Amino acid sequence: EAAAAAAAMMAFVGPVQGRAVGERAGRGDVAVCAVTRREFMLALGATAAAYATRHPPLRAEYVQTYSGLELYDFTVGAGPEIVSGDILLLHYTARLRNRNGKPFDSTYARDEPWRVRYASGNLLPGLFEGLRGMRQGGKRRIVIPAHLGYIDKESQPIPPDPAMRRRLYSTVFNNQREPERGDLIFDVELVRVRTPPPKPEPAPQPVPPVVFLEASPPPPPTPPAGGRLGP
Repeated sequence: EAAAAAAAMMAFVGPVQGRAVGERAGRGDVAVCAVTRREFMLALGATAAAYATRHPPLRAEYVQTYSGLELYDFTVGAGPEIVSGDILLLHYTARLRNRNGKPFDSTYARDEPWRVRYASGNLLPGLFEGLRGMRQGGKRRIVIPAHLGYIDKESQPIPPDPAMRRRLYSTVFNNQREPERGDLIFDVELVRVRTPPPKPEPAPQPVPPVVFLEASPPPPPTPPAGGRLGP
């Protein structure tokens, strides 16, 4: 990767107008391309931006989880922390890591945050894990390996645009592509966390009163056919 960065740097610096440096060309001095400090910094910045877009760096500030997620907090929120069952309102930009960083879905582009219940089964496994611990107002980058990403076509979030959806599925579910074809990058902004009110307990059912019945007197004896009782 360092060699690729150096080559990219030369591609930017090479065309810059230079001047030969040397006391005398006849002494075999080597002519080098000299640039101004401003030109060098501009070229360096453009190279770094182009390289970072294609290869999002894993900086020291990233936290790597046991499952393989890579997390980086741009901003730590000051609001309530997410707990299971909360209703989340969030913005995100989603990209395929190995497709030059081009987004396949973005709520910012739609100008409409995504509303979802934070529960296992509602979200991509990696997104469910990556949102854990975030607070309202926070911004986080979540790098999701393929085995925690789109494991089927029901995984959320699903791009609403049909063309973007086809582009995503044709990449992550294409066995002819490289193994890292499904690695994802989600840049998430947690706009609001709402804890739904607890479900009301059912009202107690009235207990029917207990009725005690008095014992009935025994029926009178039945007289015999002769009409007399006893001797």
